[in-house]
Amino acid sequence: MSYPSGIGAQLVMGVETTYGTRATSLDRVLEFVSESLRMTIRPVESKALQAGKRSLRSDRWALGQRDVSGTIVHELQSKGLGVLFEHMLGDIATSQPNAGEHPTVFEHKAIQADPAGLAMSIQVGRPDIDGTCNPFDYYGAKIASWRISGKVGEVGLLEITWNAQDEDTEQDLEADPTYLTTELLIASGAGVTIASVDYPVESFAVQYDCGLNTNRYVVGTNLKREPIADKPAVITLQLDGEYLSNTAYARLASGSMAAVALNFEGSVISGTYKNAVELTFPKCRTDGDTPVVGGSGVLPLSLKMSALDDGTATAPIQILYRTTDSTP
Repeated sequence: MSYPSGIGAQLVMGVETTYGTRATSLDRVLEFVSESLRMTIRPVESKALQAGKRSLRSDRWALGQRDVSGTIVHELQSKGLGVLFEHMLGDIATSQPNAGEHPTVFEHKAIQADPAGLAMSIQVGRPDIDGTCNPFDYYGAKIASWRISGKVGEVGLLEITWNAQDEDTEQDLEADPTYLTTELLIASGAGVTIASVDYPVESFAVQYDCGLNTNRYVVGTNLKREPIADKPAVITLQLDGEYLSNTAYARLASGSMAAVALNFEGSVISGTYKNAVELTFPKCRTDGDTPVVGGSGVLPLSLKMSALDDGTATAPIQILYRTTDSTP
């Protein structure tokens, strides 16, 4: 029996070998803040007329296309997130910055690549009012978009919007999930730089749209084929703080570009190496805003930026995950 509320909920994931086929092992147990995964079935309805009938008849429709979408919100933590970063951008490489002196430090660098073949199986355990934790499994789960944000006094958040092929309630609940011992990465341990200069902010957010075609249905089945990237990925940033000077506005007015880095840091792993999530954007265009006077208080300034491709191997975004995890 479970708690008859969200307190008893659980979330486990596993990497699929074949899109839409349940992963052999759901071995990634992650804490989460909330989730909204749900299936939509699009009914196929007759358009034919029948004399005197004003409403659709009960025998004139059939089950149609199945589609799953929804967002899972996680807190940024020092372990367990590498596989998500890989699926968020498309590729990841693992290295050790100094294996001889600091053998427990690993860096996983995710870069933009074709996400073809990357899919997860996700099981959400949802408790009913009787205390039964009911398993809802989702297959062919691919990341459609994501958001990383930080705010003064709060834990950094990772919000991932998934698109999946199907929902299944016939599997067994993954029993007794084992959670990782991790450290939270909070906004007070975060830093923002623009053109390598510290830029104080009260909050910031990165939004990434993967540009997937999630409507790949064909005749003969109500399940979609694997979504593919057929549109440019769109990366936007918003940095909210005080109106410091005209430096940021000058970039907006002149169209000049600048590198931006967003870094969450935690405690020391070994030597000078700390647990961290570091996002770098080599070329960012400033799209807005102009500071305005709204009263007697300090003038605010919300910088709106777009990350663009500068032609390098890591462009236009890299996520570095420094952790004691030896694999993503």
